[in-house]
Amino acid sequence: MTQLRQRLRKSQMTMELYCKSAGLTPEQVRESYRREAERQLRAMLAVRAIAEAEKITVTQQEVDAEIARLSKLHDTPEEEIRKVLSRDAIAAAVTNQKVQRFLLDHAALTSVVEKE
Repeated sequence: MTQLRQRLRKSQMTMELYCKSAGLTPEQVRESYRREAERQLRAMLAVRAIAEAEKITVTQQEVDAEIARLSKLHDTPEEEIRKVLSRDAIAAAVTNQKVQRFLLDHAALTSVVEKE
């Protein structure tokens, strides 16, 4: 909500005008942000639990490789990437990718056919 208010302030818009244009009350906006924060937190905790259970880890070399990949992708020096993103944030992103890959690799696919 604080970030929304800051963005609105920069746009010279008030929360009241934002809510009116979106057809929402401030309470509805707040509840929407709360639901999204809870969803993100549950996802983060699930990834962490899966990584721990499956002993999925990220090495310093993998973090360095991701920094190099981001540097090349964005045509930005690695030092700039390191200034903007902490090693922990990059490690968390790589862990997330590894957990997603693990889940895809171990998914049991089934086909559902409707009864006629």
